[in-house]
Amino acid sequence: MSEQNNPDEAIFEYRDNQPGVITSHDGLHVGQHVVIYYKGQRVNVHDIIRFDNCGYIKRIELNNHDGGFLDPYHYRVDAIGAGPVNGYGYTYYTDGEPDDYLIKFWDRAEHSDYVRFNSEKPIIYRIHWDPKGKIIDGGRAKRWMTDNSYIRGLTLDKITMLGAHDAGMSQFQFATTGGTKANTITQVCDIGQQLNLGVRYFDIRPVYRNGEFYCGHFSNKVCKYLIGWQGACGQSLAEIVNQINEFCRDKKELIILDISGQNGTYLDISNDYSFNEFDENIWNHLCNKFYEVNDLCHYNTYLLCDDITKRKTIGELTAEKSAVVIITGHGDFCKTDNLKIFNDYSGTDDCDKMINDQFNKMMQYANNPNELFLLSWTLTLQGVHNIDGSKILDLAEKANCRIDEITNKVRQTKKYPNIIYIDKIGDAKGFYVTEEINNIRRENSSI
Repeated sequence: MSEQNNPDEAIFEYRDNQPGVITSHDGLHVGQHVVIYYKGQRVNVHDIIRFDNCGYIKRIELNNHDGGFLDPYHYRVDAIGAGPVNGYGYTYYTDGEPDDYLIKFWDRAEHSDYVRFNSEKPIIYRIHWDPKGKIIDGGRAKRWMTDNSYIRGLTLDKITMLGAHDAGMSQFQFATTGGTKANTITQVCDIGQQLNLGVRYFDIRPVYRNGEFYCGHFSNKVCKYLIGWQGACGQSLAEIVNQINEFCRDKKELIILDISGQNGTYLDISNDYSFNEFDENIWNHLCNKFYEVNDLCHYNTYLLCDDITKRKTIGELTAEKSAVVIITGHGDFCKTDNLKIFNDYSGTDDCDKMINDQFNKMMQYANNPNELFLLSWTLTLQGVHNIDGSKILDLAEKANCRIDEITNKVRQTKKYPNIIYIDKIGDAKGFYVTEEINNIRRENSSI
């Protein structure tokens, strides 16, 4: 583990044999924030302190809290985070006396909270929580393009990658009357964590609210009992851009952000009573936000161009750094004509029907050198289930439990999906399926 060299940082360590606990030899002092080392490497706090597959703590600080002249020993632990999908998330902080202090997180929207305490030994040596969540490590999934020379020699139409449906909907905020956690949350990891788990294709549906952009999950066809657009917002676009830039810093990965909009509607939800589509000013504002991505791809016309000999390989696209492709009809980004993708979800909550439908489409549309085939391994809430508390995440669990069937079908048919599109990405299982399919492709590379 690296020595501490920043006076604002307090180094804590996480060990697998002590789940739900981080400890520090020197402690967290007033004016410092927590950094964590895991297996000798510095890691993001939110990748370690997690309440379940969705809740997390992002930052922890120890600060003064004015108690007045007669009572100077007032301090506060400040934490930024979000609660789990269901119930509450608790973090406990042990000072030098030792006493424990509690912060509870209950809301899926990321927010700041604190606990105030009085102590003559305010140094925090131990932080613990209920360790329901999994550590997001990813292993080789984090660098599967960077470190694989075979993959780097292929063009996009020759590889299979993992895709995240409604990728930014791991958080819940700014909901309408009919928008609930159950019918809007599709993911249990944020974009940064999904990148670590091997996801390289992201379905991003931007909405605009009072000067800021968020991922949105809205529909005007929820069920016959609700009228108008219903849904909620997830991660902010500002956070997503920061997570992408941080991820790309030491890698050479190709990442696709598809904001072309499956339903073709981009909502301005600044007015709670009347949603409107983006005007040109909002579009320009959105494009400017995407220009903050450090490693934008500058070879969009060579991704899937008609002249196969001019197509760029993964290695050529990422020769010096990562390459982020943004698909949209606006700005100087990739147009849908430059990267055609067949994407037709099944629209059912029946797993067998979905699988049969998607495999039939794979047989018909996969292996097209001029169009990527997206296999939509997703189930959809139907009718009254949008408002009766049924969860998208529960449907996703049913589908994900059968994801190995894709590999079997590929072996039988030699039909290859380019994108496997799923909900509830909480571990590397989806990546391992795509990895196996890429190995099958290699075995049959003459096909």
